[in-house]
Amino acid sequence: MPKYENKCPVHNELDLYNHCSFDCIYCISQTKDLNINFNLNEEISRIRTLKSDSNPFYLSPWTDCYHDEEKQNGYTQQILSELSGRNIPFFVITKSPLVLRDIDLFKNKDNAFIAISLNSLNNDLTEQLEPGAPSATERKNLIEELVKMKDVKTVIKIDPVIPGITDNGELNLLTDWLCKINPTAVTVETLRISTKILTNMEKHLPANIITSMMQHYPELSETPIHPYIDYRLKILKETAAKFEKAGIKASFCKASLPERINEFDCRGGYDYDF
Repeated sequence: MPKYENKCPVHNELDLYNHCSFDCIYCISQTKDLNINFNLNEEISRIRTLKSDSNPFYLSPWTDCYHDEEKQNGYTQQILSELSGRNIPFFVITKSPLVLRDIDLFKNKDNAFIAISLNSLNNDLTEQLEPGAPSATERKNLIEELVKMKDVKTVIKIDPVIPGITDNGELNLLTDWLCKINPTAVTVETLRISTKILTNMEKHLPANIITSMMQHYPELSETPIHPYIDYRLKILKETAAKFEKAGIKASFCKASLPERINEFDCRGGYDYDF
């Protein structure tokens, strides 16, 4: 289900798991009752009916497709093997070095890419925000390894930028480093928050940090919302200018902004518009 109905790029969204062991305290899946009826054999049979010009497969919108359970089940590996073997477009967004296990499935493919999610280089901060996920250092090392592979498309997903937490100095350190290593593309987005997500974050973060963060948001409801548009545009435009100067493609949401930041596909790993 796209974030914004009839406004987002069209792809086949495929979730394989009903939970995620990474336990990110800001995760938007808290707003959804995850009851994913995934059947491996049925999905493989469906993929075998598709042609190479089908819509891209996105693994996976609500859970990390390389979280701990994947080590035992291998669902992601089996699905990607089918997609890659049939030259069907696909991409994954993950925080896990386990993606290296399947690296051969991404090599020499213009229609596939790996997106690594990282919003800070600070280990203490990522441990606080994403207690079950690989550390910032582990992901930094993973990204450096992937970027050296010139036959693999590597996108860095700076998402979410959290007001008062992963913006300002934290964001500058991260973007400066990315400008040096030159990935395929970078995508940048701010935290969408709801009353339920806020309640969970309040359990893990000091009250003064929460107060600072919430100064950037309108009144919350059950529906997740972005920060005030002025704050959001400032963050996105500044990072866009920085990456443009470094010669790196930066990608941003088109559906939820009053103006387009640039012309690139918001997913980062594809060159075509939509």
